[in-house]
Amino acid sequence: MKMTAANRGTIDIIGALALRISGTSPSKNRLATHQMVYFTTATDRMFLSKQACVALGMLPPSFPTIGETSNLHSTSDEPATGAPAPYPAPAYPACSAHHHPTYSCQLFSATGPQSTDASS
Repeated sequence: MKMTAANRGTIDIIGALALRISGTSPSKNRLATHQMVYFTTATDRMFLSKQACVALGMLPPSFPTIGETSNLHSTSDEPATGAPAPYPAPAYPACSAHHHPTYSCQLFSATGPQSTDASS
C-alpha cells in the first residue's frame, strides 16, 4: 500500500493497526478516538489525521477557518491575566520503537495532505 506525503512524495506503508488513541484535557475531560494507524520506514514520527485531531479536541471542527483563533491572542504588549497555564503534551504512544517529545499533525483534505505546525 502507498500514501502520498505533503511534499507529494510516495510513502510505502509496511503495516496498519486499528488503535484507540486517548488523552485527558486540561479540564479533566477524557477524549478518545478510534483510528487506523499506518506504519512506514519513511518517518520516525507519528502523524494524526484531521479527524483524529478534531476528535481529541486538538483542532476545532471548523478548522481551518481564517481568524478563528484571533480572540485567543492578546492584542496588547501586556501579558493576558486569568489565562489558564499551558499544559504539557501527553506521553508519546508506545506504538513505535522511536519516542519523540514533539508531535506533528498531518491533515488530509479533499485537495490532498497538508502539514500544520502544532508548536505555534
